[in-house]
Amino acid sequence: MDKTPAPRRARHDGWTPARQHDFIRALIDGHSILRAAAMVGMSARSAYGLRGHPAAADFRAAWDAALAPAFVAAGPDLIDTALARETGPYRLDGLACTRARPIPAARLMAMIDRAAAKVEKMPKTRLS
Repeated sequence: MDKTPAPRRARHDGWTPARQHDFIRALIDGHSILRAAAMVGMSARSAYGLRGHPAAADFRAAWDAALAPAFVAAGPDLIDTALARETGPYRLDGLACTRARPIPAARLMAMIDRAAAKVEKMPKTRLS
C-alpha cells in the first residue's frame, strides 16, 4: 500500500503492516473479505474492527478501492435483478404463480447515481 497502514499495538499475531498489505492484495485479487482475512491468518470480524478504527482511514480507503472494480462489475447483474425482481408466490385459479414487478425507472436511476457517486469519491490508491 502506498498509504500508511493503520497504527496498531505491536503484536506479532495482530494486524501488522504486512498483513494489512496482503489482505488488501487478496481483495484486489477477488477474494471475499472472509477469505482474504483467513489468508492472512486473521478473522473477518477483526478486519471489520480494524476498518472501523478511527486511525485506519488509509486502510479503509484501500479496502474501498480494492472492492470498487467488483462493485462496478456486478452492476449489470444487480440492475437485471432489480428490473425483474420476483415479489413472491400467489395463487391464481388454483395455480401457484409468481409475479415480477420491476423497480420504477426513476428509483433505479437514483440507486445507480448514488452507487456511481460512491465509486467516484473513493480515493485512488495502488499497491506497490
